[in-house]
Amino acid sequence: MIRAGSLIRVLAKACVWMLAGLVVLLSIWFAVNRLSDEPLHPAQVVLKTAGDQIPDSQNAAVGILGLSAPAGVDFLAYGARVKGLLLGNGPRAKILDMVEGPGNLHPTVGWDQVNCWLEPGQPLWKGCLPFDQAPMVLGQNAVLLQRLRSLYRLTGFSGLYGSYNQTYIVVLRLSLAEMWLDLRQKNPEIAYQKFREQLLFVKRNLRGPDTWVGKAIGLVAYGMTLPFLEQLLYSAPGLAKTHASELLDMLRPEGADAINPDGIARSEYALLEKMLESPLPLRSEGDKWDWLASHLGQRNRIRNWYSAFLSEYAPALRLSWVDSERELARLRQKYLYPPTRDILVDPFGSGFAARFIYGDVMTGEMVLQAHVIDVRLRLATLMVRLINERISDQDIPRFLAAAGPQLQDPFTGGPMRWAPRDRAIYFSDPKDKCWIGGLFRLPPVDPANGSSVPAVHFRLC
Repeated sequence: MIRAGSLIRVLAKACVWMLAGLVVLLSIWFAVNRLSDEPLHPAQVVLKTAGDQIPDSQNAAVGILGLSAPAGVDFLAYGARVKGLLLGNGPRAKILDMVEGPGNLHPTVGWDQVNCWLEPGQPLWKGCLPFDQAPMVLGQNAVLLQRLRSLYRLTGFSGLYGSYNQTYIVVLRLSLAEMWLDLRQKNPEIAYQKFREQLLFVKRNLRGPDTWVGKAIGLVAYGMTLPFLEQLLYSAPGLAKTHASELLDMLRPEGADAINPDGIARSEYALLEKMLESPLPLRSEGDKWDWLASHLGQRNRIRNWYSAFLSEYAPALRLSWVDSERELARLRQKYLYPPTRDILVDPFGSGFAARFIYGDVMTGEMVLQAHVIDVRLRLATLMVRLINERISDQDIPRFLAAAGPQLQDPFTGGPMRWAPRDRAIYFSDPKDKCWIGGLFRLPPVDPANGSSVPAVHFRLC
């Protein structure tokens, strides 16, 4: 019978041998991991050249970051200080305090309190303030509105790894409310000039290089601003003639260039580089994996894998929506799952790269929204022409059919549709043909019929 002491010694020896074997295996793995990294491929060199070429004093992204700076402070210089902390992985608490702290200049209302002001006259949403309070609220936030408009004069936009100031969206809503107030006060030309400046601003920002987080914010800003044109021309159709050339140029559809796919690829790659070179402090499970990838991952292999993916990803974003969805599914199968050898040799780097790739290929809804904005620009262009050229209702279907491929519905390949009952041109939702995806209503033939855009039936079947 084996004595207890002998059994303990046997087990102890086994544990020592197992531990020694594990140390040997880890040593071999570490040696292979450190010595088998790849040389850099030329593709990543192109992506790496996309540095921030816009001075802080002319970068609207820096201004947006500093929009809520304390009263009396140079908010552009303040935004540049916040940017420096972001780029240097400064303390998150300090960054949040500089952007959202109690000493900052914040809107006196929340976005949910003024969201219904994008369409005054519609039933109030829960918690939304009556539009009668707009003059008071706009007066309370005059400094923020002035700061926003000063950004319109800057020359460019280069995103800061998707960082933004939540004050921005609220102030954009207040700016649109001010335009509505101008219309109610019978000042359509003033409202038009404000609309023009804001649309050009959000259009330029959306086109600037940025990550998908930044693009999501840009799509929201664009999606809020463009629909105001409908009410503007509904209230003052003469603007379509007075500013015809300017409107047609401003509303010209840009296709995929509106979101700058190459800029997205470069910005996403820059974010990966930043996290590899200087991972965030360890605050969460995700930060731990980033830290491990930075210190134990094969950096060149990660860069090569991600840059190879991005070289196919940017062209995929330029395809039609259906083809883009199909291509993103293919890229997901090709790049999301590294070869078994790479997973064994570099598990942390493989997981790190896969997380970035997964985030990129799962942006289908934002890609769709970018296409929707392009179609709405086509609708807006058609609306300006219909008003300016005084096309009669019975001739509108023929006019739409002859408008040419640049103004057709890219989701169907056919002309935009006409709803005579609502006097609206529209396109169907590409995901559900029974719903309207977007529309513009033409002003009434008889101005005495009112200046407020009426409700429309969004259900088609």
